[in-house]
Amino acid sequence: MWIQSILFIFVVYNTYLYALTTGDITLECDDKLTALEIEQRNLDVIFVPLYASKLIHVIAEHFVNITHYSSVTDGCMSNLNSLETVLSTSAGKDRNLIFTVSGNFLDVQTAATMSFAVFTKLKWHLSIIFFDSSYAFLLDEFAAKTNKETHMQKLYNIDDFSNEDDVMELLKNLYSELAESHINFTVLCNHENARRLLRKASAFDQTKENFRHTALRDHSSWIVVTAASSLNEDIDTSTSLLDNVLILNLWQEEAMSNVKNCSTNNKAQNYYIYTLMWKTKTQCSPKCNLYRQFEIIGCMKPNGSLQTNSVFFPNSNYGFNRRHMLVTTKWWPPFTERIQEDGKTVDYVGYCMDLLREMGKALNFTYTVTEPVDDEFGRMLDNKSWSGMIGQLERREVDLMVATTSIRPDREKVMDFTLPFYYDTSTLLMKKPDPNEKKLLILAKPLRWEVMLCTGVVLVVCGLFLCLTEHISPYYIIHGNRGKQDFQRSFWYMFGALLTQGGESVPKSPSGRTLISAFWLFSIVLVGTYSGNLIAFLTVPLDKPPFNSLDEMIAQSEYKWGTIGGTFFVTWFNTSTVETLQAVWAGIKRFNKTDPEVLSPDPNVHIAKMYREKYVYFGDKVYMDIRKSNRCELMTAEEEIPNNYYAVGLPNNSLYTKIFSDQIISLQEGGIMQTFKEKHWPKSIFCFAPSGLQSRPISLIDLQAAFYLIGIGILMGFIVLKLEFILSWLSKKCCHQTHEKCVHLRTIPTNQDVLDAITEENIVSDPIVELSDEKDETIIFSHFIQL
Repeated sequence: MWIQSILFIFVVYNTYLYALTTGDITLECDDKLTALEIEQRNLDVIFVPLYASKLIHVIAEHFVNITHYSSVTDGCMSNLNSLETVLSTSAGKDRNLIFTVSGNFLDVQTAATMSFAVFTKLKWHLSIIFFDSSYAFLLDEFAAKTNKETHMQKLYNIDDFSNEDDVMELLKNLYSELAESHINFTVLCNHENARRLLRKASAFDQTKENFRHTALRDHSSWIVVTAASSLNEDIDTSTSLLDNVLILNLWQEEAMSNVKNCSTNNKAQNYYIYTLMWKTKTQCSPKCNLYRQFEIIGCMKPNGSLQTNSVFFPNSNYGFNRRHMLVTTKWWPPFTERIQEDGKTVDYVGYCMDLLREMGKALNFTYTVTEPVDDEFGRMLDNKSWSGMIGQLERREVDLMVATTSIRPDREKVMDFTLPFYYDTSTLLMKKPDPNEKKLLILAKPLRWEVMLCTGVVLVVCGLFLCLTEHISPYYIIHGNRGKQDFQRSFWYMFGALLTQGGESVPKSPSGRTLISAFWLFSIVLVGTYSGNLIAFLTVPLDKPPFNSLDEMIAQSEYKWGTIGGTFFVTWFNTSTVETLQAVWAGIKRFNKTDPEVLSPDPNVHIAKMYREKYVYFGDKVYMDIRKSNRCELMTAEEEIPNNYYAVGLPNNSLYTKIFSDQIISLQEGGIMQTFKEKHWPKSIFCFAPSGLQSRPISLIDLQAAFYLIGIGILMGFIVLKLEFILSWLSKKCCHQTHEKCVHLRTIPTNQDVLDAITEENIVSDPIVELSDEKDETIIFSHFIQL
């Protein structure tokens, strides 16, 4: 054989060059040997150790038609018997060979076939391919097969990125270009380069620059084709964070009987496929019980036949694969409540915490709950940054926000929201007015001011109209002036009729009596309605808020108002173009100058403020319903503003937003969200309004207005009496008597006929005749007239 034709072995010490020459076979081990020198020797087979990567790269670039290529790790003094076996096996065959470190070999065509079978199974149409010079020929065959199937690749020689920072920069550029989709990586390298690349990819998301900005760990898949005698030692992935890593090991191992669907008859025909899985340690605390290890999921035949009992990337079915997340929240019953021991928070419960727990189970992640230092939900500061939980997400200090944070366009500029998990409204919460506070005016409460005003107008107008009717009525011309009404008598008569008491005399004319009858009917209806409502006001307490809308609130000056500081309400009021909301915010700013509690971030401060003074708290209705359910003295306004949509928050441009949104939809459709509400909302309302059939004794305070009224009447009577004395004194002093006193001689009873006769004959000649309307119908003469 040709191996017997070896003529000599020479050693060039000055260049540390070892060469085994047979005429057309040379073993070279010095990376200083240039491609030109190799070409001049016209060599058929060149052996280069793996550590001479630069020389391998040069050879690969200059010699495309090299027949054989071998990689060794134990220097140039390889086993010549193994070399003889290789060459004899490949004699007469037109194919390239890859030789493993153990002396076993696999031709390039077979390796490319198996690699392409895995690639085809995944149906990748775009892949980032990393290779090194030792696997350049495998890359050529692999690329030729994938190009036939119209697959696209981006090729990168990892030998060109010897600097570790260059590898990180390459991954950063690739992530920036392809981050919107799942990134597929194919690695065709020796195990040293494969380990270096996987380590850098695992650390990519944990660097200071990328922390919580990138998600290469979850949004990438890796196919690694290499030869390693021990994957867990050669690749060393015990601390890897990558979730989807698949390895096709070209190292031939002994057949394993515990792998399903893998034939063990011919161990030389089995190449195993591994995937990186999370494993659990026994007898370890929960914080250290997870580690990474490769597990066999199938095997590959040289013809590309795949035998597996699992999917290539099973971790993709396990959500976040026990990833630990830092979750921010804020105390806000019943959504989030603290459990404290010795003044320290040890756990959280509530609607949001149940939601977080269910998402953690479904998406397979663990979490730690924290709260913002400033205890705010989040508002924009003067420097355009954000406070509270929104600021934590903006600064990438947390992974997740699960709290009652409303979706707002300005917030979405610095963070991402999932689909809403709860819809709520906003309203006004206030303390019920003191029922005894305004009982002084209880007699006027049954009638609105419009009714009282119209009643007074009707009383005056009807008195005037009755006086006018009596004055022009022809009845008194025919029948005399007996019973004729003037304005004073008309007014007091109608006032008595209004109180269902009547007057001293009734008008005699038909027109006057018709008007009085209509006024009686009016009085009956009014007094009956008033009496019925007065009874209701005295027996049934009314829980009526002082106002029922924002417009009514800003129109009064008795109450102050405020809201939770550091929430979207502040931004909403401050930036709104609606006049009502602008007026609300103007009032809050005015009150805040002297009373900072109107913008306190603690809702308990607002509740306590309502008990001390006339104050209105504007906020979420669900929280107010909870607070007033066991505090009967609190009430809400009728107006509700549907402006709250609570959602889970994530850092800006997060690739996990859709994952969490889909999980929220799943919980809503399954009715789980409703069970959270039933669990944490109050089971019953403890405040019961008294039934209309119930009665209660009338207290003195209920009738205080009547006593005040009689007192006012007595006082006014004395005032009028005093005025009468004053007017009498003025009349005596200012008026002079022009006639003598009338002396009544006697009173003669008579009848109507005599009266009429005397009136017709003597009233013109004697003007001092005076007719009396006394019941005995007498005629008084100031001078005696002889009949």
